Amino acid sequence: MHRGPRSEQARSPKSKLFLPLEDRDLPHPDDYREHVYWPCMEGTIYAKAVKGLGDGLLHNNPPFRTPDAFSCGLILELLCLNSNPETYSRGFVEALDGVLSELCKLYPPVYAFGGASITDSEPHAFVSYTCLRGLEAIIETMRRSALECERLAKLLDEVYDWYGTPSAGHAQRKPTPAKVIYGEFDAFRKHLYIRLAGFTTGIGQWPIKSKLVASLESAKSERASSVAKALKVGARSAAAWLKEFKQCVKQYAIDPNTRNLETLRGGLVAHRLADGTDERRAAGFVNDAKSHRSSVGLCRKMVFLEGMRGVLDEVASIYSELGNSFSSEDPATYIERFARGLERVGERWAHRARRTEDHVQVFSRWATAELYRQLGLGSVPYKTNFDPVQMAFLARIYNDYGGQQRNPEIVARAMHLFFESQQEDGTWPSGAPFWFDSKTQTAIHVSNIETINAIIPLLEGQGKIDRFVDNLDRIFQWLMVNRRKVTFTHPANHKPAAVEGWSSDKIFGRGRIDVWMTALVLRFLTYYATFLQKFINDAVLADYDTPRPTIRLS
Repeated sequence: MHRGPRSEQARSPKSKLFLPLEDRDLPHPDDYREHVYWPCMEGTIYAKAVKGLGDGLLHNNPPFRTPDAFSCGLILELLCLNSNPETYSRGFVEALDGVLSELCKLYPPVYAFGGASITDSEPHAFVSYTCLRGLEAIIETMRRSALECERLAKLLDEVYDWYGTPSAGHAQRKPTPAKVIYGEFDAFRKHLYIRLAGFTTGIGQWPIKSKLVASLESAKSERASSVAKALKVGARSAAAWLKEFKQCVKQYAIDPNTRNLETLRGGLVAHRLADGTDERRAAGFVNDAKSHRSSVGLCRKMVFLEGMRGVLDEVASIYSELGNSFSSEDPATYIERFARGLERVGERWAHRARRTEDHVQVFSRWATAELYRQLGLGSVPYKTNFDPVQMAFLARIYNDYGGQQRNPEIVARAMHLFFESQQEDGTWPSGAPFWFDSKTQTAIHVSNIETINAIIPLLEGQGKIDRFVDNLDRIFQWLMVNRRKVTFTHPANHKPAAVEGWSSDKIFGRGRIDVWMTALVLRFLTYYATFLQKFINDAVLADYDTPRPTIRLS
């Protein structure tokens, strides 16, 4: 099965990806998607899609259970990088189900939503942060879809202006003078090509974009009927795909291993229907089940998935309405009506993004409660049971997902305790592992670079940053000392070659370089370079009375 926009050239060693840097052209995002992203996705997720994540991708990766919430959160974030029809399939929904199932559990002693654990024993802030980032990626995808609908609607307004004039209902809207600007149709068609090439395509818009591009390549593209027909066919395909994806979500809306779920779901749907298309009333069903802790988590998960099914159904209905018309309608008028329909679709995606933000804010409650506990432990003289590693991720969750309850003083205090616990070599105490096996006494700890990468974006909001320079400089010196170089014989030319990078700071073996650790270091160095530039700018401006500019150029 075709899993992405790849070609045979991508599999050939003669591809530009394998040429020396001096022989390559400037990189393009499509090159990354074609030669790196989709081949990797096919080799990790889609190769096991027939059996599902639990039986395929994660089944042969002990010691984790299958699938674990940590891996599911990473998979969600990875899948949302590039929207594609293959992205939103069974693998996507199964990863989402794994994340929601863990975030909806209530762990003692807080019994709040948002605590996530790999071992089903004690939640860890690192795992929770990874799960929430997966949900944040979905929010960004829906925002992007809303923006793409708005952009495509404006582009269709230009197309309508080329073919027709405003109708009486929209006479007050000033049309774009397309014919005055572009003159000839070839120039206007080139403009449409450029605009459409810049679209990342939101959820379900792939057939609309592809059919529209195909219509522009047709010899009859100067006719409005050709564009209108392409939009109609694309809308039908989009509606069919959305209905298929909704059925995929429906399979995970109910856990087959729990009793009386049909009764619970029936009550949930009744509450949802009573409030129209919004499932806000359905959240009240959670309060009715507080006597049973497992039922509370189950209902919270069902509220999320019912809302997801609801927006897919609404968008599919709009596309179905647009795809089942245009038989006796003026083509130019249909193009304008299609643009208005896209605006309605964009509003649905934007609304669902806001509602998903509300869910994420609920899932940050455990982190907020645990952050307060760690602040208390870190404020006593001997700091018994204080965990600076978890403090970093708790502060990040609280800052990013705390909503209106976020207090900047809490974040500042957390960062102070975090950097205060830094050791002389630039590292931090290991803290609690996010995975532990009581039988073999083996554990997996969070890397120091993962920890600092979580906290360093918060430094900009802490006023003067000169107090953090020494802390970051220690980390930089540690990286320079622990940089490793591995030599080998190049398989192509059989000449000596070398690779430099970093390995996990929790494994002390020589001759080892971890790709994931090297990627984390490169991310930190990017943050560090920006941090140093800001520090230099502040030091220079301190000697002058010039006010700091408030306008951002990018």
